[in-house]
Amino acid sequence: MLARKAVVGQVKSDVLVASQGRKRSASVALDLSPMMWQVVYGIAALVAFLLIMMVMNAYSTKLGYEVVKTQQAVVQLTKDNDALDVEVASLKSPETANYRLAGKAARIGLLSFACKGDCI
Repeated sequence: MLARKAVVGQVKSDVLVASQGRKRSASVALDLSPMMWQVVYGIAALVAFLLIMMVMNAYSTKLGYEVVKTQQAVVQLTKDNDALDVEVASLKSPETANYRLAGKAARIGLLSFACKGDCI
């Protein structure tokens, strides 16, 4: 019995010496089984996919805000254009032309000949 214990102890010490003599790799944390590598690759692919989706969502949101801003600018420019169209139409009307001519005539002293006092 003592001989067996000694042999077992000797075998164990040989195994310990053999395992201690082997050089360990620098990256023990990356010493994974093939199945674990598949899991790591799967998680990395999922994270990459989610990151791409997040970037695309942010970009589409930015474009949406730019579209709304452009639409607001179009509405404002349309209102300004309508106001200018009304002003152009009022300036082209015959009454406005008569008043402008009457005002010019009054400045140069021809009021009595232009409209006989009922223009202004």
